[in-house]
Amino acid sequence: MVLDGAKPVGLITRNDFAAKMGGAYGFHLFQSRPIEEVAKRNFLSVSHSCSVRLLSRLAMERCPEDIYDPVAVVDARGGYLGTVTMKQVIARSAEIEVRQALTCNPLSGLPGNQDIQRWISCAQQGGGAFSLIYADLDRFKEYNDTYGFVEGDELIKLTASVLQEGLIELGCRAMVGHVGGDDFVAVISGPLPEDYLDAICREFDRRISEAHGQTTHLRRVGFPICP
Repeated sequence: MVLDGAKPVGLITRNDFAAKMGGAYGFHLFQSRPIEEVAKRNFLSVSHSCSVRLLSRLAMERCPEDIYDPVAVVDARGGYLGTVTMKQVIARSAEIEVRQALTCNPLSGLPGNQDIQRWISCAQQGGGAFSLIYADLDRFKEYNDTYGFVEGDELIKLTASVLQEGLIELGCRAMVGHVGGDDFVAVISGPLPEDYLDAICREFDRRISEAHGQTTHLRRVGFPICP
């Protein structure tokens, strides 16, 4: 990694270095040039708070020749902290998938009570402000009675999807879990955006209305918690 002060400005990989310095004239062409001329300027860097899941997605969205390049990790000021290799990302992702398979709700695929309790405990121990969202469905029993349990299960999946998609807007500062039934909990680091809950509910209303008309609503309560 090439640094300008504390900030990463270029990436040199073994393959790129060998390609430029190899051959009959490579060494003579580059031996007296600044190191930044050998480095890649367009490289992926992420915040130290970035989740493994988000990092995996960002890394795989790169062009094919860059997919296996290391990823720079920076602090809140953009200062260089280190690099993460794709081997490390893949290994950690596999560990997370195994753990989630043991703890996630089988219907929604969201983390369950064990993870939710851990998130809340970590947020409390962190000492900073955080927010909790509790969400459930109005008249869910009526929906099940009208459309059947299969459609009820699909509604639970839809609710999980809407909540997850809404959390994407908050980046890696938020996590959503499925308590069970039609009950969901989200833990957000920091204050709750004012329009977040309303936007989530409007999107849920729109999507359920497209399917069956307005037969249920997503009910939610947000709790800002300060140290």
